[in-house]
Amino acid sequence: MYKGKIYNDYLCRNLIYFCMKKFILLLSALLFSEFAAYAQAGTLDLTLDSDGIVLVNPANVFDNAQDVIVLPDNKILMCGTTGSAMDFDMMVVQLNEDGSYDTGFGNNGVFTLSNTLGSDFAYDMALLPNGNIIVVGAKSLSAADTQFAAWVIKPDGTLDPSFAGDGVYEYNNDSGEEYVYKVLVEGNDLYLIGVQYTPGFSYNKIALQKLDLQGNLVNTFGINGTANFSTSNSDQFNVTSGAYLTEGAIAVCGDLYNEATFGSSPILVLLNLNGGPVIAFGNNGLWQGSGSGTYYDVEYSNSKLIAVGTNNFASTVSRHNLDGSLDNTFASNGVLINGVGDYSCYYDVILGSDDKWYACGTTSSGFMVRDYVTSRISLDGALDATWAGTGNVVTSLGASFDDAYGIGLQLDGKVVCVGLTAQDLNDMGVVRYLGDNQVAFVMGCTAADACNFNPNANVNDGSCYFIGDPCDDGQANTINDAYNANCACEGIIGVEESEAIHLSLYPNPASDVLTLTSNISGWGKMQIVDLTGRVVFQNNQLFSANQEVNIAELPHGMYSLAVTFDQKQAVITFIKL
Repeated sequence: MYKGKIYNDYLCRNLIYFCMKKFILLLSALLFSEFAAYAQAGTLDLTLDSDGIVLVNPANVFDNAQDVIVLPDNKILMCGTTGSAMDFDMMVVQLNEDGSYDTGFGNNGVFTLSNTLGSDFAYDMALLPNGNIIVVGAKSLSAADTQFAAWVIKPDGTLDPSFAGDGVYEYNNDSGEEYVYKVLVEGNDLYLIGVQYTPGFSYNKIALQKLDLQGNLVNTFGINGTANFSTSNSDQFNVTSGAYLTEGAIAVCGDLYNEATFGSSPILVLLNLNGGPVIAFGNNGLWQGSGSGTYYDVEYSNSKLIAVGTNNFASTVSRHNLDGSLDNTFASNGVLINGVGDYSCYYDVILGSDDKWYACGTTSSGFMVRDYVTSRISLDGALDATWAGTGNVVTSLGASFDDAYGIGLQLDGKVVCVGLTAQDLNDMGVVRYLGDNQVAFVMGCTAADACNFNPNANVNDGSCYFIGDPCDDGQANTINDAYNANCACEGIIGVEESEAIHLSLYPNPASDVLTLTSNISGWGKMQIVDLTGRVVFQNNQLFSANQEVNIAELPHGMYSLAVTFDQKQAVITFIKL
């Protein structure tokens, strides 16, 4: 009687895979440990596509990313536009943590919604309480008439028809252009923040709408669900973002263009939850800076408003009190001016769990040359020199210009910036940086139910083994060795062939359901393994003479079905059509 008679071919095939995998993982561990020992916060994360940078252009046209959400599983979700002149479409892309397309989302990682009437644009997005994604922007009715638009997408990258009837909310106020630049999700309320242009003119006013989670206008907000803000019928407001205040108000940021000076100055507007101005803020709800520039994003924290942008020369971070005045305890008289290169600008800012602000944007180092800039700033408004050595990190994605429009944080402290890189056409540019708690990689088994679980490990090295998994107890006279309930490798003394497990499957090949016939009855373990040795299904279950095995969700290919019962094992091969 020779050892492992029935399971021998299966073990041999996977032993080769296991050894190769262990070698690669060991090499990776050595490289990562060497790298991690000297890595500083703000250093490019080489686990993202091997260099920390990914260029995304699924259709080889003009693409750009406007916003990013880092999901709890560290997948990267981006929204923006794709297409060519006069025919852009909104686009959402989801990447795996390593930078590859998440093929389980949309169409191989990409969701687009074409519109033959004109161009559509996606500017911002947020997660809804049920896990769906709301994306906001504008949808064209014609080349000169865009309307407010919001799309709700399920986690698999398909429209949710329970929102606004078909997954798409549209609102056309008049024959002029209307754009949504920010969405705020507060409990069961959705606030859309944007701009409304006067038909035939360049004048525009701030526009907000309030929806419920089903995509219906809340008529008690503003006038029939829509609120506008302007100081005259010739205002030229540029709206870029907004924030929700727990005190019960909504802040809007951007700039106000002055035709007399041909320049713009930064603005903040504060509205109450009925859509009217907060009179005590600034001048009847409007704060306007005395100098030139733009606020591109605003956030709220500790009863203060943080606004980032540019003074048309350097990046700026400002902190405002709730009456609109600058907070003089922040930076220098309320404003941090951070000159990086010949020109720089921040487009997005986010507060980390470390109570530090992270801002991303662009910096110019010459004619038609711009690069991503990412900075870390303390709560009192000082650049944090522990971030990349100076508080700023500049990253070039190519020889032309790069603008970072959105920033997101992983739970482990890594920082993700997305935007536009003008290389071959325009691509979505994704960059990830290490955080403070990314300076050590501990390889090991991270599965809590594994026999060799390592509570100190933070990177799974593929070494996990479980109760019932095959092993070798080192005894020549035993067969069907497996880890027992105490996680000890144990075999049984050789048995006659008549005592072996006999399996058969029909139909084989099959597309949806297999019928498994065996000579066993009782509790055992079933595994389905693909040709790479990866376990794609595993379950402890009650076996009988005949039972169904659902394979509908498996990709096409060849698989091995392994059954472990009473310290005996058997394997049979099948093909999924």
